[in-house]
Amino acid sequence: WDFGNGMTGAGRSPTHIYFKENDYIVSLTTGAGLPPFKRRVRIWPEPGDASPLSLEAAVNTFAAMDWKKLDSARICEIFTFLTICEQPNRWPLLDVVAQHLLTQKEIDLETRAQYLTARMDALTQQGKAAEALKLVEQSAADFAKTPVLQIRLQLSAALIHQYHYKDAATASKIYKAI
Repeated sequence: WDFGNGMTGAGRSPTHIYFKENDYIVSLTTGAGLPPFKRRVRIWPEPGDASPLSLEAAVNTFAAMDWKKLDSARICEIFTFLTICEQPNRWPLLDVVAQHLLTQKEIDLETRAQYLTARMDALTQQGKAAEALKLVEQSAADFAKTPVLQIRLQLSAALIHQYHYKDAATASKIYKAI
């Protein structure tokens, strides 16, 4: 399958998500030496609020696709979708997408802090709160000269202590230090 937007797939009934409304030429090539079957498809804008079931399917589709082959702008769109879709199945994918985006060269500190805090949320939601808190320790030096972003990470750590560990004393200590 060639979905007409640079992405490909295989199998009888692949699922694909388009990011923009447009006309696309979708083609299917078989191994039988026949010419590809092509069809123009029109992708329309979303008519309104999406149902939670379609959002869950979208998360599953992203998880199944080779999203790392997409350009960074598309991966950022997936990241944004995962941070706002409020689907419980999003956490493992949000973790790996944020981790992937953190490897990009030349990302500004504000964006890096956004990826780190999203990754911390994802790890905590997956029961890996200790790993999330280690991210704060490991990245503290990177944000030492930017107090606002340093506070953002500290607030995320306090929230982990307060809501995940139910440790109000440690959370309070972090809040007072801020």
